[in-house]
Order: sequence, then C-alpha cells, then structure tokens
Amino acid sequence: MGRIYGHVAELVGELSRQARVTVEIGCGSGQYRPLIGGVYLGLDLEEYYSGGRADVKADARWLPVRDGTADLVFMVATLCIMPGADQALAEVRRILRPGGTLAIFDYSWWKARPGRANNHTSRSLARRLRGFGFASRVHWSCAPVWGRGAIRRASQTRVLRLLTYLAGNWVVVSGTRIG
Repeated sequence: MGRIYGHVAELVGELSRQARVTVEIGCGSGQYRPLIGGVYLGLDLEEYYSGGRADVKADARWLPVRDGTADLVFMVATLCIMPGADQALAEVRRILRPGGTLAIFDYSWWKARPGRANNHTSRSLARRLRGFGFASRVHWSCAPVWGRGAIRRASQTRVLRLLTYLAGNWVVVSGTRIG
C-alpha cells in the first residue's frame, strides 16, 4: 500500500463527501480509495502495484470515462511527471460534470525535477486551470503537517499554516468546472 499523505487525505475526504463518482488519476496502489464514499475509479499507467492495483490501466490524455460523469477528479504527485499535461487537463474537464471539482496535489517547482514542463507554483497552476475553464482556488491552509504535538497544534493557526505551505514542497490547487 502506498503512503497516505495527511493533507491529501484531509482535503480529499472533505471534497468527496458530496461526490457520487470520484476518479483518481495516477492512483498507484489506491491508498485513498477508503476515503471515498461513492463510486471510486482509480486510473494509472500501470495496473499492478505493491499492495494494490489500479481499477483501469489508462493514460490521462485519453480517459476511458464518459463526458460529464465524474463529480470529483484528483491527482497526487502526478501532474509534474505527466507528458501531455494540457491534453490531460482538457480530458479531466471533459469527464467532470458542470460544477465538478478537480483537485491537484503536486510538488512545487523547486521540488520537481528541474527542466520539466510541468514545474509550477500555486499561482501558476491556478492560472493554468483557469485557462481550461475552471474557477481555481489555491488551498493555502492545506499544510502537510502530520502527527500530534506542538508543531501540529501551532500549524493550525492561519499564519503558521500559510508559512508551512509556502516553505513546504507541495502545491495544492483545486478547480471547479464552469459550464
């Protein structure tokens, strides 16, 4: 089973409460599947992983899902390594129903490998999503702080969560499909 990131689990759990159909792109072993209350479809380029498997072997540039079917699509540490990311974002828009949500949890520009076309900041990714017809939102409060103790409690304050987000190596952006 793959590693579960606390900040991903928290936001995906929140976003999936109202979702009937959730699609995860780059699902790996499907470690976030238990968080989803409705139908979950895990897609990846590889079918089998240690500890789990994808539901469908598929490339994000050609999603085998009908138009307007999904309520939520999310990807974790996937966009930064994805060839043809613009085509994949267009496909995500196609499969989301109007008002559906795309959530991207990705490595920030300085953590991803230099020279990749998909290195981005929170703002550049939000801008990119707007170009594909999404109302975008940066989740500044989605800080990757785990466990218990003083650091976790301190990170719950707005200022420290923002600083943790900015100093961290994650970009967390969502977009709601318009029209």
